[in-house]
Amino acid sequence: MNDIIQKISDVLRAFSPSENRRHFTSAVILAAGSGERFGQKYGPKQFCPICSVPALVHTLRAFESSSYIQEILIVTRETDIVRCQEYV
Repeated sequence: MNDIIQKISDVLRAFSPSENRRHFTSAVILAAGSGERFGQKYGPKQFCPICSVPALVHTLRAFESSSYIQEILIVTRETDIVRCQEYV
C-alpha cells in the first residue's frame, strides 16, 4: 500500500509548480458505478473487499495520506451516499 501512496505523491509533486508555493488541491473519487459488468457477487467495484477492506476505503486512505490533497470529493449514486459516508 505504501508503494501506491508514494506513486500518488510523486505524480502530485510533478504537477506542483514549486515546493514553496502551495495550491489548494482536490481529489475527486468517482464511485458511482453500478458494478453490472463486474458481477453481482460484490455489487459495485468501489465496495468490493480487497484484503477485507472495501476498495473505496483503500482509495480514501491513499489520498488522505498525501500532503498535496486538501479536499477529497466522492461522486457516487444517491442510493450509495449513506454507505460512502460510513466508510469516510
